[in-house]
Amino acid sequence: MYKEEVIARAFFGDPLPRSLEEMEAWLQQLRSNPHARVLAVVYRETEEIVGEVALQPIDWRNRSTFFAVILGEESRRGEGLGTEAARLALRYAFEGLNLNRVEANVLSSNEASIRLLKRVGFTWEGKRRAAVWKSGQWEDMEIYGITAREWYESQESGSGGPKLRVSH
Repeated sequence: MYKEEVIARAFFGDPLPRSLEEMEAWLQQLRSNPHARVLAVVYRETEEIVGEVALQPIDWRNRSTFFAVILGEESRRGEGLGTEAARLALRYAFEGLNLNRVEANVLSSNEASIRLLKRVGFTWEGKRRAAVWKSGQWEDMEIYGITAREWYESQESGSGGPKLRVSH
């Protein structure tokens, strides 16, 4: 599902998955963690898994988590699938898990992810300068967040996306 360059671009933590096998092992570990939810992003028309959404670690006491979405196929980019997957994941976080806050940390250089976060209602909260060593240089990390109140206020009527569903 994921090409090695997608893994390299998406991950900035330690340890980095360096292969498809390590990526699958990492996802399996998350799936068994009570403080994480990893959801498959499924294209309805073909039932093809086109990505993953991770909500982790979940802080149950403070009802908050971090959010990440990864779409594995370059050919699927530009169709709005990331936006749709993010909206479905936020619905799950706020309605299904009763969380109060979702945060996303994104590299300053990842302009597509920053646009996606803004599009689904995240607010820029700050910057961690020289926070991540990636590709031989220090990169800044942008911090975005959205609260349940903000999310509920921004919702339109409807059932979410027509192209995707998220699944455990």
